[in-house]
Parts: sequence; structure tokens; C-alpha cells
Amino acid sequence: MPQNPIEGYGLQRQVTLARPILLLLALLDLVELEPTQAGRGALLFLSAYLFLAIVLVVGEQFGPMASFRLPLAVDIAATLVFLIIGPAVVAFWFLYLFIVLAAATHWGTRQAMLLAGVFAAGLVVRLGFLGPPDWRSAVRWVSLGVGTLAAGAGMVSLGGRERRHMAQGELLERLSGMLQVERGLAESIRRLLDELARAFGCEQAFLVYRDEDMERLFVWKVRSGLAQTVAPDAMPLARADAYLADNLEASVCWNSLAGPGEGFGWEHRTGRRLGSMIHPPASTSQELNARSLMAATLEAGGRPSGRILLVNGK
Repeated sequence: MPQNPIEGYGLQRQVTLARPILLLLALLDLVELEPTQAGRGALLFLSAYLFLAIVLVVGEQFGPMASFRLPLAVDIAATLVFLIIGPAVVAFWFLYLFIVLAAATHWGTRQAMLLAGVFAAGLVVRLGFLGPPDWRSAVRWVSLGVGTLAAGAGMVSLGGRERRHMAQGELLERLSGMLQVERGLAESIRRLLDELARAFGCEQAFLVYRDEDMERLFVWKVRSGLAQTVAPDAMPLARADAYLADNLEASVCWNSLAGPGEGFGWEHRTGRRLGSMIHPPASTSQELNARSLMAATLEAGGRPSGRILLVNGK
């Protein structure tokens, strides 16, 4: 089921704050070099870039620049310029780590890794072809490129994880906002299920609750994107296996229910990955007309008592 990328203000702020910090470290590395080695042009360029980064941080708090974000393309272009004119590899690394982190938060891990690879290769070319023609140092250049790529991969992983955490937080915040007393229970459930279906790119969402005292199963069903009035269907417990996907102790995701199926699951209390999966009953696929589904366990009174089901039809 597709993932819905969500970019939050908090994540953008982290990127805005990281920019001047890493630029300052790069500038300090240049200052440590001898004046003839540092290169006046590189110092001026990096100082101007750092000044702009500080202005953006301050402007985010005050004035009309509060909503302004420096395009990632500008940061990439600045890093490319510094790769060409900068005399210090360590200073370049700081800019490199920043753009890779920013790319992971803006674009996702795949595109960020591609960018990391391009700049790591660019560093090898810079050292090998624009520097002194000492081919005996080829192994050192390649090793430096591999190390640069490895560091970039670490930043991509960090940025991707922060992106996922921010997306999860924003989704939970939106879902909690759906539950409002003044809207009534039915409308709150409809909004919550519709938001879940949209977030995970599914056609239908179900809320299933098993009432042991009444010996009934209550099922709320919402089709994504349709304005509708939602009322629970009351069913006998004999149909519980179909709507609860059999084992309430596990939350599961089946990418395909055809044949032996293809899926994964985890224990709902501990979050531990399940080593083996029990295929949902055939009645689940038939009742829900499902070719794929995700089933998360709900608890009431400390006991598993229901499911939220996200379903794609056949």
C-alpha cells in the first residue's frame, strides 16, 4: 500500500537550522588553513552563503520572511560551486552532508541517494582531474569518494527516518482532530476512517467492534472520498472471523490474498515481527471483497476487541 509523504513545518525548520550550523563548521575549516591555501574566493562565497542562512533563520521568527523557504536547488547549486572553487575536502563535506539531509527530507531516500552518489563522484573527479596529475593517488581518491558516499548514505537514512516520523506524527494529529464530540460519533468515525483510507491509498476502511455482552459484531464501513452517512451494521458473532481476520493478537498486512498470500505482521502489544503468518479465513476475502488488506487491532478494557481494516477490492 503506498506511503503518503507528508512534509511538516517542524521538519522544514530542522533543515533551516541545520544549514547555518554546517556552513559555520565549513567556514571554520577554511579559516584554519593558511591564507594562500584557503582561497579568498571560497572564503567570500562561504561567508555570503552563511550570512544568507542566518538571515533565513532570523526571518523565520520575525517579519515577512516567516513563510519563505530557500529552494533546495539553490543549496545544490551552491554546493556544486564550492566543489569547484573550494580548496578543502573537509569543508566540502559539511555542505555535502547538508544537501543530502535536505534532499532526504524533501524528496525521499531514493532521490537523495542518487544526489549523494553524483556529488561523491564529483569529488573524485575534482581531485583526480582538476588537482595535481598524480595517478599514484588514484586509490586514495576512490577511497575518499567511497567514504563520502557512505557518509551521505548515513545522512540519507537519518533524513528519511525524520521524514517518516514527521509524517506519522502529522497523520496522528489529523486523526485525533477527527474525533470531536460536537460532530457526533457517526460523523467522527466516518471522518477518521476516510482519512485513514486516503492516507494509505485504500479504497475502503472498516471499523469492527466485537461486543461480547450483546454477542454482536458492529461494523462501520466507509468508501474513500465519498460523502456518506455511516451507521454500524449489527451482525452475529458467527461472522467475527471474517471481519476480524481471525487472530486479534496480531496486526497484519496482506499485500495479496490470492493463493498462499503475501504479507507480514506484528504482535499488537509488543510490536515484535511475526515469524510465520496464518492466512486469513477465506470468508475474509469473500465478505470484504478484498485482494489486499491491513488489519490493526483495537483494545477495550485491556483486551483485544476490534479491528480497523483498510481494504483494496478485487
